[in-house]
Amino acid sequence: MLTLDLVNGNPFANAGFVFRGQGGNDQLKVLGRGTIRGNAMYTPNRTTSNWGSIRTVTREMNFEDVESVRLENFTNASFIAPSDATTLSLDMPETGVGRVTNAAGTPQFAPVTV
Repeated sequence: MLTLDLVNGNPFANAGFVFRGQGGNDQLKVLGRGTIRGNAMYTPNRTTSNWGSIRTVTREMNFEDVESVRLENFTNASFIAPSDATTLSLDMPETGVGRVTNAAGTPQFAPVTV
């Protein structure tokens, strides 16, 4: 698991960030600032399974071969489905936490928990 902590600002250079998982059980966890500007948008890649990006107010973080994404301490979190043919499933794995998974369709995307 890789945790990016945005609580005290941007932890990486202006050039951006790419996390390359190696398959298995890689998770990208992003901790927001919990402020009014605390927005995150998760966009899975439209053609490659388990690839995508997370956009905050100031930065875009890309990932490859990641099996799950967790967004914490954001005021708002958005999810952009990779295609119209994607069938989504929403559940609550724990109290106060929602998870979006790919019930059917391709490409498969890393489930996101918020």
